[in-house]
Amino acid sequence: MVFLPPDSHVCSRDAKLAGVSLPPREEVAVDAAISAGKVDTTRIARAAQVSVEGRLVSQPRILDLRTPWSFQDAFQDVAGSGAETRWEAAARVGARPFVLWQRLGQGQLVVVADARFVRNSGLDRADAALLVADLVRAYGVPWIDERAHGLVVSRSALAYLVASPAAPFLAGAAILALAFVWFHAATPPRRVPELDPSAPSLDAFVDSLAACYASTRDYARVFERFRELTSRRLRRHFGLPPDAPESQLLERLRRRCALPPEALDLLAKGTPLRSASELETAVQQIDHVVREAIG
Repeated sequence: MVFLPPDSHVCSRDAKLAGVSLPPREEVAVDAAISAGKVDTTRIARAAQVSVEGRLVSQPRILDLRTPWSFQDAFQDVAGSGAETRWEAAARVGARPFVLWQRLGQGQLVVVADARFVRNSGLDRADAALLVADLVRAYGVPWIDERAHGLVVSRSALAYLVASPAAPFLAGAAILALAFVWFHAATPPRRVPELDPSAPSLDAFVDSLAACYASTRDYARVFERFRELTSRRLRRHFGLPPDAPESQLLERLRRRCALPPEALDLLAKGTPLRSASELETAVQQIDHVVREAIG
């Protein structure tokens, strides 16, 4: 089922639909569409309304169309050869066919001369909805193709947007995008130089930790940490358990090397410290014990 739009270029001379020739169309004046004595003029509220009759409708249907399109006849002379493509008129406007149909293959082809009454703006006027119901009742529920309407070549989305009112906005957005890309390319990339690109060494870590300890001025606590670290180091060297008592470690040191008793007491018990020089002296004595035991 094809509803033809109100366009003079559609269904012109020698036009074909699905390979079948169509008779020409023309706009019909309202006065000519209303046949004298055939239409009850009391049903026509205004002169802009016409009546559709025929076997398609159970009673005349009024359409709010001032100059409806209709076919000139129900047949078409094919390319002047004298061969006629025969159509059957299912409905007429006055004396002219308004709905044509014929069998096509295993189905049928139905052509409506004017599609304006099925538009959203005209479907609620007069008997437009009733005529649509008559078409559905006669030919079944149609599959509506609104993409290209079966008559014109569909345009791409870009072509539609270029011809739409949104074209200036799209052009402005494109110019803005190009300007943004140009500005980003014209701006030199920001470079942040590394102050110290090399990885920190162990000496740097020890120096920073020593500076942190020195700033506390708690020399006795710093020495206690150093003494505990040395005791764990000597236990690992002699293969003793980590929780071995201090006496067992001292006994192993006495058997291994000759060390002064005050150095061993300093390692085992520690001593109160009050200045950086005392801390340096105590650390040197502990380092001497480690060198004698390991070396």
